Amino acid sequence: MKKVIIKGITAAAIMTFLMTGAVSAAATGDEMPEWGIYLYMCGSDLESEAGAATDDLVEMLNAELPAGVTVVVETGGASEWQNETVDPDYLERYVIGGENFDCVDQQPLASMGESETFADFLSFCTEQYPAEKEAVILWNHGGGSIEGVAFDEMFDYDALTLAEMKEAFASVFGEQPGEIPLEMVGFDACLMATVETANVLEGYAGYMVASEEQEPGCGWDYASFLHSLGEDTGISGDRLGELICDSFLEGCKAYGDYLDCTLSVVDVTAVGALVEAYDAMGTEALLYACEDASYFSKFGRGAKRAENYGINTDSAGYSGMVDLGDLAEHNRELIPDSYEDVVSALDDCVVYTVNGSYKTGASGLSCYYALDGNAEDLESFTGVCASDSFSVYYDYMLTGELEEEYQEYVSEVLGYEGTYVQPDTLSAVGAEEEDLPLIIDENGCAVLELDGRLTDALSDICFELYLYDEEDLIYLGTDNDMEADWENGIFRDNFRGVWGCLDGCLCHMEVSYTCDDYTFYSIPILLNGEKCNLKVIYDYNDEEYHILGAGQGIDDNGMAGRNTVQLKPGDRVTILHYGSSVDDYSSTEEVETEELTVTEDTAFTEEQLVNGRFMLFFRLEDVQGQDLYSQAVYIDIEDGAMSIDPDPE
Repeated sequence: MKKVIIKGITAAAIMTFLMTGAVSAAATGDEMPEWGIYLYMCGSDLESEAGAATDDLVEMLNAELPAGVTVVVETGGASEWQNETVDPDYLERYVIGGENFDCVDQQPLASMGESETFADFLSFCTEQYPAEKEAVILWNHGGGSIEGVAFDEMFDYDALTLAEMKEAFASVFGEQPGEIPLEMVGFDACLMATVETANVLEGYAGYMVASEEQEPGCGWDYASFLHSLGEDTGISGDRLGELICDSFLEGCKAYGDYLDCTLSVVDVTAVGALVEAYDAMGTEALLYACEDASYFSKFGRGAKRAENYGINTDSAGYSGMVDLGDLAEHNRELIPDSYEDVVSALDDCVVYTVNGSYKTGASGLSCYYALDGNAEDLESFTGVCASDSFSVYYDYMLTGELEEEYQEYVSEVLGYEGTYVQPDTLSAVGAEEEDLPLIIDENGCAVLELDGRLTDALSDICFELYLYDEEDLIYLGTDNDMEADWENGIFRDNFRGVWGCLDGCLCHMEVSYTCDDYTFYSIPILLNGEKCNLKVIYDYNDEEYHILGAGQGIDDNGMAGRNTVQLKPGDRVTILHYGSSVDDYSSTEEVETEELTVTEDTAFTEEQLVNGRFMLFFRLEDVQGQDLYSQAVYIDIEDGAMSIDPDPE
């Protein structure tokens, strides 16, 4: 079996662990340890395919823990473990203390995505290995507020939802414990630094440590922060959180994947005030939306500009997680009464953050927003939403109707006495493609002019580009490089006959997020035969593209990939595009095109398009995920010269 050993560790106890698991019993004493670290390690494919859990176990054994710190680890959730100690056919519990690694309990296999399994682990740790200060860390993939954490590979990737997590805490510590039982709860997983997660932990944890964004494959640096804890066991949960954040950032830098990383420490005792302000924000938005048919669209434009996490494109999938502070900032004119309170409460709640230079909008906590307009998540979201008003708001937005029970809520609880408007959406407006001709202005730019109600129905607009021949189209992707006059409904493309290329190979590009300093693109590829997404930034300051790495988006289980890797010389990259027929360009099929080998000089650049004919459409989107396409313009490129024809017939 493969052994995964990192950082050149050679301690005899670690080698014994990797080979046999036969190490001496943990030292015991009569005094209660100062810290108990309880790690719920659902190995999943992170372990079975990459040995990431074994890497972290090795790090823990290298931490030189004193007798005052006990680490208890539950292993499970992976079809194979990359060491000869952990048995994938059981849930096993190990105790780490000093250089000792002992299996102290073995349970029948059960899904680590079930509330009962997590609760049993909590009970075991707190009863058998109590400490003065106790911290729980959940290790695995994460999926944000809707999907949760701990996707168990052995049980069809069943995940521990936030509702199940709260149920487990309540069953072990009570519905309303008199004292906060846990000093800290951490998530070494993607996308879990959300206001909904923090709300679930209220009353059960003093602090939360989690990431808004997808974590890189290296995850937390256990050797570093556990070693620091061993040197000063008297620290509090917030200080431990700072150590985790700082060592995480340094580890990401060493790993070469820090530019879009995030990690934050949240004071859970301050979450109540934040939730109150967040709910007031939802109430204000809901009341405005009841009487203004265009409000949802306007708020949605702000949400689209807010920093989001988990890629959020058609090809990579949607997590629906956006930064709470950035969401408020981009909608401050739409929530004038609640904006200041939300920002102030968020500042009080988030006590420490680290983030890369391409996550400048990260305030420390995200919240759910249906970026794709998908109503299928409504039931799950309602079950965990920290705000009743936002729960009603999203239901109203995504269904287009305010149900009777919600009308009663708005009337009786919020005191609204007016009528309820139907939101402006593309279906409500009833526009068709033939109603949306593109004209060519004197500068050779395609221009779309919309009437006021159609503009009011839009939450976003971009343009799509296709390589065209007589029968087939190759979809090159989307861009938002345009002049957008929302007030007058005039949109003008800035297409210059260039497109993104990897080592000269034309790529499919999708915009994930744009701010004042950069645009984040996702490019679907095969990396050494495995499908993933190349993450690329266009930086407006240096006017260059930067490759952040390649990783998974959100899969069909709602699980965010945590295995971002850097391209290295010798890697094979196959460019993926999406083909369709001229008669039905809305129905696409994945196409493998050019293949290249990565070198030291591999770069993503903007290149002049090859000779040929291209089609350009404007794509209009509303808050319910409906799309509407303009008529096309046809662009002929020959030796760098570009001519545009709105009607080639």
